[in-house]
Amino acid sequence: MTEAQRRYQYNQRRIEEAAENLAAEQAARRNLLIGPTGPTGPAGAAGPTGPSGNNGGAGSNGATGPTGPTGPTGTAGATGPTGPTGATGTAGTSGPTGPTGPASTVAGPTGPTGAASTVAGPTGPTGPASTTAGPTGPAGADSTVAGPAGPTGPTGPTGAASTVPGPTGATSTVPGPTGPTGPTGPTGPASTTAGPTGPTGANSTVAGPTGPTGPTGPTGANSTVPGPTGATSTVPGPAGPTGPTGPTGADSTVAGPTGPASTVAGPTGPTGPASTVAGPTGPTGPTGAASTVAGPTGPTGPTGPAGGGSAVYNANATDVVANATDTYLTGSSLDVVGNLKIGTIIKWRLGASKTAAGTAVPTYNIRFGAGATITDTARITATGVAQTAQTDVAAFDIIAVIRATGATTVAAANLSMLHSVGVSGFKNDEGGVVMTGTSAAFDSQVASTKVGLSVNPGTAGVWTFQIISSELINKA
Repeated sequence: MTEAQRRYQYNQRRIEEAAENLAAEQAARRNLLIGPTGPTGPAGAAGPTGPSGNNGGAGSNGATGPTGPTGPTGTAGATGPTGPTGATGTAGTSGPTGPTGPASTVAGPTGPTGAASTVAGPTGPTGPASTTAGPTGPAGADSTVAGPAGPTGPTGPTGAASTVPGPTGATSTVPGPTGPTGPTGPTGPASTTAGPTGPTGANSTVAGPTGPTGPTGPTGANSTVPGPTGATSTVPGPAGPTGPTGPTGADSTVAGPTGPASTVAGPTGPTGPASTVAGPTGPTGPTGAASTVAGPTGPTGPTGPAGGGSAVYNANATDVVANATDTYLTGSSLDVVGNLKIGTIIKWRLGASKTAAGTAVPTYNIRFGAGATITDTARITATGVAQTAQTDVAAFDIIAVIRATGATTVAAANLSMLHSVGVSGFKNDEGGVVMTGTSAAFDSQVASTKVGLSVNPGTAGVWTFQIISSELINKA
């Protein structure tokens, strides 16, 4: 056996051991849902050390670091215009009148004064006279009809006459009102000789000043013939002083006419206490017509507590062969409707072998759709490197993380591959394959949507997938 054959057999065993370990790990994950793992058996004896293998390919990328802190909230956008008011529904019928509540202990507000009665009510008995004068009401408007003259009060005593004449003022050019008549002086002795009469002068066109009043002569005997009545004065004379109040007359036995209703409402009395017994609820009125304009959206309720974690699994039951064409890997599809969240992790682990044919560049597709076939849309596509015409085995790890959900779902993915034969087979060098990609936004809410893988080995390429392990994981 040549050295190359021994190395091939050794690498083949490594691939088979990796596949067994992968299957054991998958079973262990399922056992987490069944029961605890039994105790580990004793370790077997160490086998002989084999020859050193080729350098392993580059390891897969480390887990994504924690999310950075959320940036500050942007300023609130301007409030949109208020939508039109919906049509008012028809008014419901009035409910029956509730029972009368207990009488209020506080007087309610005084209602407006009713119209004056046209029939005088009977006069009540006269109450005792008040010993305290009531408040004087506001002065009424001047009457346009003179009331009857009250009786003249007794004349007060006349004051003593002044012994010193006051100074004479300048002569007024407008005659002033006639002052009160002063006391009559003593009558002088009558002249016994008449003075000569002077000639009559021309009539003056200007009234001369009135001379001082001469002494009053003796009062003549009363005339037995009344003199003519003078014309009524058009100017009322000054009001005389008010005489003393006469005794209160007896109460009238006829009610005076009721004055007109006041045009100004009186003050409102205090509100009575609220009734402590609720009246019965009236029947519900008919439902108004539905508004044709949507009302404003209410505020968002508080976020409920986070649910527990969840997982969805799938795997192949038989080998899946991709023969020189794009092939959907049976066992790779996972239901996503209702399962995708921001941070959802989707993992595929594949174990495959290739024939000696095929040197083309392979392609890998992550597809979303309802068919679980290659007709589903490829949201992320990765292109590998050229193969060589050599048999080989390989292990693939593909991880996708959901960054946004709903109608604008976004997924980011990473693919890594390790193969057995150093510079040939699945890849024309000893290094591994690492590829990344991010989808454009798409709608993952369409009914029955699934996510899965398809692989195209390229012209003449024949790949057989012995292991297809699929997981969709949501954190708690």
